[in-house]
Amino acid sequence: VSLIGARMIQISFQHGVTQESAVALVSYGLTYISALNDIEEGYRWAKLALLIIDRFKAQSLYPKIYFLVNHFASIWKEPIQALVDGLRQTHRSALVVGDIEYA
Repeated sequence: VSLIGARMIQISFQHGVTQESAVALVSYGLTYISALNDIEEGYRWAKLALLIIDRFKAQSLYPKIYFLVNHFASIWKEPIQALVDGLRQTHRSALVVGDIEYA
């Protein structure tokens, strides 16, 4: 997964960032956290993914990206109440777009 994410980021930097780049960014960030034990760097990549989906207003990706960020990146850096709010946001956005996997 980390090699695929790294390649997706490389393509995004070469050809332009799209809403799907957020998937690569969060994947890359989670690799930093889990494989390299670098929570700070991983958290930055994950937060960048949130900025990308907000910039493109990529509602179809909100549930997936918010789920991954809240479950695997923010848990190391943010207070529990912020996580609960983020998970509620994930649930609401998943229901709006009909994404039952992340609802």
